[in-house]
Formats: sequence, C-alpha cells, structure tokens
Amino acid sequence: MEGAGKPALLSGAWMAVAIMSQFFRLNLVCFGPVILGLAASHAWATGAAFDYAARLYQQAEWQQAADGFARCLQNSNTEPSKLTSTHFYLGECLVQLGHFAEARQQYEMVLQAGAGDQFAPQATFRIGEIAWLAADPSQAKIRLSQFVQKYPHNALTAYALAYLGEIALAQNDLQQAIVFYRRVVENYSHSPNANKVRVELAKTLLTVGRVDEVSVAIGRLASADDPKWASESLLIQGRAAYHGKHFETAQEDFRRLYERYPDSPLAPRARLAAGWSLWKLGKIADIEEMISPLESNPRWQEDYHYLLGLAANEVQRGSSAMKEPAKDDLASSLENALSEIGQSSGAVASTDQQPAPRLAQDDDPTREPAQFDHEDFLVDQPTPLLAQDDYPTSLKIEGVRQVNASRQAQLLDEAVGLVRDGRHDAALAAYRELLLTHSLGEVHAEALWRSARLHDRLAQRADALQLYRQLLAEYPETTHAAEARLALAWHLDRSGERVSARVEFQELHSKFPQSSQASEAAYWLAVAAADETDSSRSSHYADWLLVRLSDADERTTPRHRELWGRTLCLKCQLVAATERWQMIRELVAQHGGEFEEGSIKKRLDLWSAEAEFRSGRYDQARMMFEQLQPRTKDVDETWVAMVPLRRAQLAARRQQWTEVLKIIDLLESKYLSFELMYEVDYLRGRANAGRGSMAAARTAYRQVLENPATAGTETATMARWMIGETFFHQHDYARARDAFQKVMQQPAHPEWKARAALQAGKCWELEQQWEEAKALYNLALERWQDSQSQEQLQARLKWANHQLTQKR
Repeated sequence: MEGAGKPALLSGAWMAVAIMSQFFRLNLVCFGPVILGLAASHAWATGAAFDYAARLYQQAEWQQAADGFARCLQNSNTEPSKLTSTHFYLGECLVQLGHFAEARQQYEMVLQAGAGDQFAPQATFRIGEIAWLAADPSQAKIRLSQFVQKYPHNALTAYALAYLGEIALAQNDLQQAIVFYRRVVENYSHSPNANKVRVELAKTLLTVGRVDEVSVAIGRLASADDPKWASESLLIQGRAAYHGKHFETAQEDFRRLYERYPDSPLAPRARLAAGWSLWKLGKIADIEEMISPLESNPRWQEDYHYLLGLAANEVQRGSSAMKEPAKDDLASSLENALSEIGQSSGAVASTDQQPAPRLAQDDDPTREPAQFDHEDFLVDQPTPLLAQDDYPTSLKIEGVRQVNASRQAQLLDEAVGLVRDGRHDAALAAYRELLLTHSLGEVHAEALWRSARLHDRLAQRADALQLYRQLLAEYPETTHAAEARLALAWHLDRSGERVSARVEFQELHSKFPQSSQASEAAYWLAVAAADETDSSRSSHYADWLLVRLSDADERTTPRHRELWGRTLCLKCQLVAATERWQMIRELVAQHGGEFEEGSIKKRLDLWSAEAEFRSGRYDQARMMFEQLQPRTKDVDETWVAMVPLRRAQLAARRQQWTEVLKIIDLLESKYLSFELMYEVDYLRGRANAGRGSMAAARTAYRQVLENPATAGTETATMARWMIGETFFHQHDYARARDAFQKVMQQPAHPEWKARAALQAGKCWELEQQWEEAKALYNLALERWQDSQSQEQLQARLKWANHQLTQKR
C-alpha cells in the first residue's frame, strides 16, 4: 500500500514531565452574536480556510484560529466585501491572546471599511475596552465615550458606561463614576452587568458619604436569588444605615446577611458589624451571643476578643475587666475579661474613663483592618461623616503590643518541646497564645514560622497559608523568607491559583537567587511556561537552572540532583519542539551517565531513542527502544507508553504485522488513558490491512476518526486515506473514491490530498473513465504543486491523455 510505511511523526512537546494544560483567558465582554454567527459559518464565507479558522475560534484555540484568519487575509482571492469580518475575528483572537496593539490594528481596519458595517459597533467598543485593559485610561475614555454617543441603543453600551465608571474611579473622580453607573442602572436595567453596576454605584455613594441614596441604588438586589449579589448588597445597606446612625436598621441588615447566607465569606464581617451596632444601641448584654461564632474563626478572633472585652468593661464600669497591656499579654487579659466579668484582679480604671476615639481609618466595623480596597466594600479615603463618629479604641494600640519578652521566649521553648514530644495540638495552642501577644520581634517571627510549618505537617493548609502570608507581610527580611515564600507558592499552586503562585515563584527567584529555594522556583516557572507553550520563557528558566546546577557542589542534595535531571528532561522537550534532534543526542550523551538507574535516567534514554527515531536512524532506534522496554516495566508514568508505541511503529516499517498486533494489544491493556491511543488504533488498522482483513482495518481507522483528539491531525487524514486504500484493494472503486474525496476536502496536509487525488484518479482509470481521471489529475497538479506525488500525477495524466487519444 502507498504510504503504509510512513509512521506518524508525533510532536515531542507533550512528552517528558507530565504537565497539566492551563489556558489563560481574559475577562472580557463576550460577543454572543459573533459566536452564533460563526456557528452558522457565514454562508458567504465558503472558503475552507475561513471555515477551519472559525471552527478553531469556537473551540477557543485562539492562536491557531488567529493564524487561520491571517492566512485568509493574505489570500489575494478573498473578496474585498468579505475582508471586514475576517479582520474582526482576527482581532478577537488577538485580544484573547493579549496582543492588544495588533488587535487594535484589526479593529481599525474594520472601522475603515465603513461606519455602516455590522461589525463597526463591536470594533469601536473593543478598541476602548482593550485600551483600558492595556492601562491607557485616557484613550479608553475617549473611545468608549465615542461609542456611547454613537451607539446609545447598542447592547454593549451598558458595558461601555461601566468601564467609564471604572476609569472615573481610577482617576479619583467619584462623582463622575456615580453619573456613569446611574445611567446603566436607569437605562439598562436588564443588561447582564446591571447587578454588578448597582453594587459599584452603592459602594461609590457610600464612599462619598451619600448614605441616604445607597438603598435606592441597591433596589431589590438585597433580595436577589443570587447569594453573591444579595450578601454584598445587604452588607452595603447595613454600612449605609450604620454610618447614617440608623443602628437598628443596620443591625437588621447585618443579621439578615449572616442568617440567610451563613457560608458567605462576608458572614463573619456582618456578624461583627451587628455586634458593633448593638454597642451603639447600648445593648451590651446581647453582644456576646451575637458574635460568639467568631471566637473559633482565626481571622476574626482578635476583633471578637476586643469587642467582647470592651463589652465586659462597659458592664463593670467601676473596675476594668482588662488588665493593663504592659503587665500581661493580650490573650490572658482578654480571657479574664470574657470569663470572669466583675472578678478582675487587674488595675482599676477610672469610672469616668471613656474609650478613646478610633482613628478615621478604623471607624468602620464592617471592614478588614489595614485594607483599603473599593472592591472589598471599603472606603479608600475617610469621609467627614465617618470622622465625626466616636468609636472604641482600636485593638492595634501600641500598649497592647508591649508584651513581656521572657514570657514570649518561654512560650516558644514550650511549643518547640511539645512538637518534639508529638503533642501537636498543645504545641499549636502554645504558638497561638504567643502570637496573640501582637508584639513584633524575632520571637514572634519564629513563632509564625514554626506554627505555619506545623500546620503544614498536619495538612491544615488554610491555617498554614494564612501564617505564611502573615510572616512575609510582617517580616519580609526574615531568614525564613525564601522558605516561607516557597511554601506559600506551593500552597497556591495546589489550590489551583496558578497566577498567584507564579507571582510568588517569580518573587522568590528574583529576590533570593542564591537561595536553594530559587532552584525550585526556576523549575516551576520553566514547567509552567512550557505548559503554556511559551518556549522562550521556559528555556530562560531552564537554562538558568542548568547553569546554576552545572556545578556539582550545587547538586549535593537528592532534591537538587532530581531537579537537575528533571530540567534536562524538560530541556529535551523544548528542543524536541524545534526538532533539533542532534542537540538532544549531545545533551543525553554528555549528562545521561551522571544518573543512576531510575525514572530520570530512563526518561533521558527515551529522549535519546526518540532522537534516533526522528532522525530516521530506525535500526539504532529499534535497538534502544527494545533495551528500554524491560526497564520501564514497573514505571507508572505517562511517558512510558511511548516505548511500546515506537516499537510497534518500527515493527510496522518492517511489515511485521503479527508483532505489531502483539505489542499494541499489551499497550492497550496497560495504558487505558494513553493520550495517543488514536495512534494505536491507526497501527491496528495498518496491521489488519497488511494481513488482508480490510473490514477490521476500516473499523480501526474509523476509531481514529471518532477520537476527538485527532481533529486536524495528520493521523486523522492518514486514516481517511487508508480507508480509501482498503476499498481500493477490494476493487470497490466507488467507495474508495468517496474516501479519497474526503481526504481532498480536509483543510490541511496537502501532501496527503495530492496522494488521495492520485489514488482517486486510478479508480477512474480502472473503470475506464479517462475524462474524469484526466480532470482529477489536472486539478491535483494545479492545487498541490511541488508535492511528492507530482511526477506520478504527471505520468498518470499523460497516460490518460494517451487513452483518450486512442479512443478518438
């Protein structure tokens, strides 16, 4: 059979270390009509290239779709009237890829086509949107304002106004932001972004002190079916009532939030705010019951103890329930205040003493301390309304931070001993008591570090994460900084927060390049970049790591030796993507002997064998894969399946069909989730065809085509061609032609299309249909010039012309 001796050449990029794919998608406004238009394939866009690019677009394959649309624009046969849509779709792909400048050029081309074009509104909007995303607020404001003026009734106007509101906020023009947000709420209430805009409007009104307008802005959102919007709205309403001194209303809004949505991240904050509302109402006795669930919440324990301590103080009045902070630690004093109201042995406070007013930035009980984020319902700047309120003194007073140093050291020694004795719960309690002192210093930093590590050992990841973050925030120069940042980065990675993890790894790599942890960071960054097909960035970190670990003194630990080997495997993967097989041979030859028998050595040997295979040195490759097979018997890693696959392909080259079937039967039974199982099906088809079982061969080839992973691959095109071959060898020329015709209709792989035309023409010849054969050969020679089948096509065309001359 023609073509039967050519094994499928697979991309080397998927092998080596198993890397999970991650796709970065921008949070942009989605154009529903555009997607629907593509689904219909635009009746006017009949070209195969456009259809193929459109399908890739629907599948969110942005880079491939962009390449496809770009080729359409380069086609001189494309009608000018159809160029506009292609420019638009290319722009959409480039936006998703983050290439804003190039995308804008495409949208400008759309607008140059004429204001009446159907894509003009979307293009105008997108230019403004990407200007905002590209940190060009002045240009974004100009283009989005033009869009609003020109297309006031467009569905995207609500989004444009919302962006203009964001821009106004960024420029500290809060009154203008309110104007834009109001336009959305009043004129586009049914827009999908209306709820978000209502919340933004309410937060902005609250920030500028227009608290009476907040409930109007919220509307019915506090009773919405969506818990997210309802909980946010209730918190904002409660804050507005609180700052308007309507404490009963505020307390009711906060209560509704935590009762209706107990699992909301805002529920603890609402419960604390409800407690402060009771304080304002003078209902001191009700505070403890209201906020008691916060006692077990590490994030809110401090605020819980503080408010409850003040409540106890208020009840006693004549005798302070809180000891002087300078004479004991905060945990003990507050514990006494909570458990022994009226029985304090501490100093007696003056009966006339009133809580000192908080600083303006501490006024709001619904806010998280030391954070000023408009997105988090917090005010960025203190307002006159907030500054007029008198609140109890902040927990973060300097006096509370002054703790007896010897007591700290004693607690730390006690906790370390408890860990050594395996009494982990008691150790955590000791660390917790120490940390509640809020006295900054080396002992406090050490307690944070040790407590975080103990939580890590006990798989209490949320607690560990919080403590690592606290350590890095309060002690950025601690001797444990590199270790803590590495631990934090790994936690984020395991939690699926890869963007945040990348930030931490980059910080670690740049700030602590000489630390042993920098190698871990470099490897993670290299693998992540390879996963995102950013080979340049991946090579940057991999090469840095190879240079760093090239010195044997840097590879004294088992972990660093493992990183060295893994990085070599990754480097082979990156080089394979560019088909530099000689470089892989040299890498493995130079360093492969440094590793003892194990997973890394076997992977490097696999790359060496793969390099021989891809270089056409099949005898050497066969020997290397044969030697590798028994060594991978007990290795449970994804790359191992490549060994029997290559052995089967090499056996197929020698037409050893029984051996091929024997190998792939074992492969299928052992590697059920093999990503390249369609290659196994293809080999089964070839083996069955080689043994004369054409029906069984077709069944295997159809399994290739039914596998979603084969879409657009050369293997799928080859399977279609081989189906035609099976019919051809059974002299069923009509069905053979149909199969070859399907190959010719594929969007890629012109070499196989030329070969399909050659075989289809032979079918016509065998049926004595010389005109049809001639036409097909002429078509193939015109469409697929310089194909490897060109000489045979010319010869067949000459023979067809000869037969036609004879007939005349």
